Order: sequence, then C-alpha cells, then structure tokens
Amino acid sequence: MKNRETVDYAELVVSNMLEIQAIIHILERRGITSEAEILTEIKVIRDEMNDNLRKMQREN
Repeated sequence: MKNRETVDYAELVVSNMLEIQAIIHILERRGITSEAEILTEIKVIRDEMNDNLRKMQREN
C-alpha cells in the first residue's frame, strides 16, 4: 500500500508543479509583476481553471 501512496503523492506534486508553471507563464504574458497583482491574478486564474474543470465534468 505504501508504494501506491508514494505514487499518488508524486503524481500530486507533478500536477501542482505543472499548474504553477502554467500560472507563471500566464502572468508573464500579462506583464504582471507586483506581489499584489500576482496574488490577485493567481486567484482569478485558479477560479477560471476550477470553473472550466467543473464545466468539463458536467459535460461528461
């Protein structure tokens, strides 16, 4: 069982890293540089991503 838990944890870490990389690229393209702007934009982007995920789940 421990091996499966390790795999799940590794998948979660990779997934989070990919999400963070995507957010960073979006922020760079939008020219966001200050900490306040970054935190605000991250919330907006995460909300958009969650909305899109929920929409896809409803459609399936």
